[in-house]
Amino acid sequence: MHGSLARLFGTAAIVAVAALAWPAADAASQQLTIAGNIPLTGPASSFAGNYFKSLEMGYDDGCKEQGISPCPFKIDAQDNQAKAQEAVTIAQKQLLAKPSIYVSGLSTQSRAVLPEVDKSPIPHLLVAFDSFMAQRGENRIRLLPNYKIEAPMYVAYAKSKGAKRVFGTGLSLAAATEQFGTLIEPEIKKMGAAYQLEQFEVSVKDYNTIALKAKEFNPDVIFLNGLSFNVYPLIKAFRTQGLTDKIVSCMDFVDLLYNNTPRDDLKGVTFITPIFEVPGAVPSATAWRAQWAAKHGKQPSFVDAYAYDTGRILAAAYKKGGGKVTVELIRSVLPFKGVAGDIQIDADKDIIATLGYARINDKGEVEAVKVAGM
Repeated sequence: MHGSLARLFGTAAIVAVAALAWPAADAASQQLTIAGNIPLTGPASSFAGNYFKSLEMGYDDGCKEQGISPCPFKIDAQDNQAKAQEAVTIAQKQLLAKPSIYVSGLSTQSRAVLPEVDKSPIPHLLVAFDSFMAQRGENRIRLLPNYKIEAPMYVAYAKSKGAKRVFGTGLSLAAATEQFGTLIEPEIKKMGAAYQLEQFEVSVKDYNTIALKAKEFNPDVIFLNGLSFNVYPLIKAFRTQGLTDKIVSCMDFVDLLYNNTPRDDLKGVTFITPIFEVPGAVPSATAWRAQWAAKHGKQPSFVDAYAYDTGRILAAAYKKGGGKVTVELIRSVLPFKGVAGDIQIDADKDIIATLGYARINDKGEVEAVKVAGM
């Protein structure tokens, strides 16, 4: 018993000492290193592969806005290749260098590194979709749309259609399972609607079987979840069954707007999206899109916009904190008017983002979709 207590207090002491030993950043003594740990290559990089380019652009502009010179931020960007164990290995090495800020993603990889990063006193910016990830750690914070705010959009869409039968399909991953099981299904059942959920592995090849199950269920609305390389073949399979007009897709659909997917294959599909993707919804977005495209040679997505705004927020927090950045300092400079829209967080340190609905029209263009009650 006494030995167990000694080990317990010994461990606590080690963590406390580690926190105390963490260097306090200030403008005169050192740069603030942002340790980054997300997929930069491979299929998963289609979502956040440009995150650090946009973050750097954001803090560079933010430093100019705040009159900070030289800009103190630097990025140690590492590619976890969408592998959880690789993410852990990267995190262990990065944390030895005691960075000032940590950035991880995507969901599976963030979840894997949480035990390591949570031991540090630094802000942990999550590029992850898990509904409740931000609230479960003191120094976690999320300035990116996610499943927590996407789930109510599915439900509101079904209500607007007066749906009596709802078919859901999504990845067999913890984040999607939590979203459907905790946030969506109970609300659909409150509506009195029949509900069927079909989950699939990320490597699935047979999407036609899922579409056939949906056809047999005869739904009024179909909720579609997955990574973009799942979403595209699912849409094609549902189109074959004449179900395209029943779909409301997840935010990952947006990736298809930027990877040369034929627009004809996307026509008629309604999708949930940050308003950055809706033409004219954010007045400052148009000029910034042109600025980003001129620098990087292609158009930015909402992920790039939020990364850019995050960089500017970090600069504002640094200026207000006199040379340091903490979760509380980040919170103190919000709400923030960004190119992605107005950025604010809730009590769980999670973004309160404005989402909307859009559709690819007959001209292949993105247009806003008005939904009753929204």
